Amino acid sequence: MPPILSKNPQLQIAMRRGDIDLANKVLAQETILKGGNYPIRCQAHMFAEAEKIREFTLYMKQRYDPSVPLTEKFTDVDTSRIKGKATFRNYNILVVENDLDMYGHFTRRIVSALDSDGRYGGTQVFSDYNLHSCMQLCETGQVDLVLFDWTNPSIYESLMVGGGTHIPGESFGRKDTTLSFDDDGGIYGLTDDGSMFDEDKLREEAERLDIRSLWMDKISAYCLEAGKQPPPYFIFRSGAEYRDISKIISQKLGNSIK
Repeated sequence: MPPILSKNPQLQIAMRRGDIDLANKVLAQETILKGGNYPIRCQAHMFAEAEKIREFTLYMKQRYDPSVPLTEKFTDVDTSRIKGKATFRNYNILVVENDLDMYGHFTRRIVSALDSDGRYGGTQVFSDYNLHSCMQLCETGQVDLVLFDWTNPSIYESLMVGGGTHIPGESFGRKDTTLSFDDDGGIYGLTDDGSMFDEDKLREEAERLDIRSLWMDKISAYCLEAGKQPPPYFIFRSGAEYRDISKIISQKLGNSIK
């Protein structure tokens, strides 16, 4: 049976933001207004749906509760804790990996730099590579900084921006592109005008368009929908910038540079 209540725009806002008071208010109004218009079987479905809406809204309320640590909200995300004493408060830093053939390499560089700095003891470093996971982490309002690795541009991030093998024009150039695989497992792109891009050309296009900036645009929009301010970010585009990791982090967090 299709949903009866959750199509209500106010309920959608309440669920999205974890506003249980608004959810209960709208549910009370909706069940009174609509209850008498449906047979008993549909009413039972409506009340069951209302309970599911309350459960989900409470879940989202907890997700936005700043008193609940991110490590408890996202137990499946790889997390590293910086050793030593803390000169500053404890931060939550999201590190977004890029080169899946060397997954964790970028995170280890970040952790090593913060350990060597000696002022960030207790700071949590969260490591991920999935766009939606990054959006969910940031929408809590508890991520203080996002660090992207883009030293080895690839086409795989564009797949996530497009939501599948179809990459809409606004996300990947001016033309819609569909990615396919050849018999050898290679990837090629076919645009809406019949042009074909091999893997090297797709990688060049991904670099030109700066896919990581598109990721941050999506993360920012997701945060604002939840009523949260997007965190600051930095995109590492060259291996030479690795030498200044702790300086970059301190600058972005508004701390003194060591």
